[in-house]
Amino acid sequence: MSINTELEGPSPEPGTQETSASPVPIQGKEMSKAALEFPPSFKSTEQAIASAGQSDAREVGSVSPDATSSGFRTQGVTSAGIQAGLQGPRISARELWGQPTFYEGSFENQNSTGGVRSFTYDSKFYVQCERWLKFWYDNNPWLSPVWVVSFGVQVNKTGWHGTGQAFDLTRLYAKRPDTGSFSQLFYADWRDWHTSSAAAWYAKLYWGTVASLTYFFDVVLTYSYDDSLQDSHQNHVHFDVSENASSGGAWLLGRWHSSRSQITNMQYILLHCWGIQSVKGTHAYDKATKAAAAAVMKRVGRPGRLPSDSQNDWLHFHHASWQHANGRHVYP
Repeated sequence: MSINTELEGPSPEPGTQETSASPVPIQGKEMSKAALEFPPSFKSTEQAIASAGQSDAREVGSVSPDATSSGFRTQGVTSAGIQAGLQGPRISARELWGQPTFYEGSFENQNSTGGVRSFTYDSKFYVQCERWLKFWYDNNPWLSPVWVVSFGVQVNKTGWHGTGQAFDLTRLYAKRPDTGSFSQLFYADWRDWHTSSAAAWYAKLYWGTVASLTYFFDVVLTYSYDDSLQDSHQNHVHFDVSENASSGGAWLLGRWHSSRSQITNMQYILLHCWGIQSVKGTHAYDKATKAAAAAVMKRVGRPGRLPSDSQNDWLHFHHASWQHANGRHVYP
């Protein structure tokens, strides 16, 4: 399906279809607890996942397994080079961090994945995406391989999609540690699940994943971007580096900009990841939001702080929110 949005334009078309052998599970995954309880049967593409091709090919350098939020290593793209400027050469890749990428349009009929797809990225944005996926994986209890499904990255237009520095995420799959089967652990199309019996489960992982993205990207646009069901982000989460660019050398990690989208995302993270019912999606940094955020910061060991107080507080809040949402670490 091709979507058109006022802000982003038409979604990029997929690259050449490619399939190969199954990716090798990432080594060194420590399981501290069982995964969050899985929901009842829900209409998804799990049967297609089980029979589809997978790929372990890497067409560009990968983030090293010991990469951290403060340092990482790639082939051909260095940390110093990224800090020196935002834009790098274009690259084509059919994986992120060694995990296969797919095009959402092929998933919609729920009969086929369409095979692993290549997408075009700005090379520096690509490394940032890899760092995020490693962070998402390291801070949840599930196992690799991870399947990344999207509407794509680069499209022939002006703006951040035009430079290959924006991503439209739709689904994430990973392996359940209890059964070894693949499960859909993030699904962006809120319209398909918000009235289902599994809505609370999907919402918790949706907003937890948004928290993980916010750790690295200052612009993360969700279904709550406005109050209309016709909003263009109902079926994907858009993230880009447009605000990161203003941070100079610090753009590798997210920070508070007090934007409408950041405030609204924080409210929904407080509501769905932490279960604080007093918070509403008002799009304003109001007293209820501040009180709830202060309560969460106390729970995660930073009493007297708000996520907006510093970049470190901002990162700590979103790190803890992702862990708490997926059950990797439950804060009392």
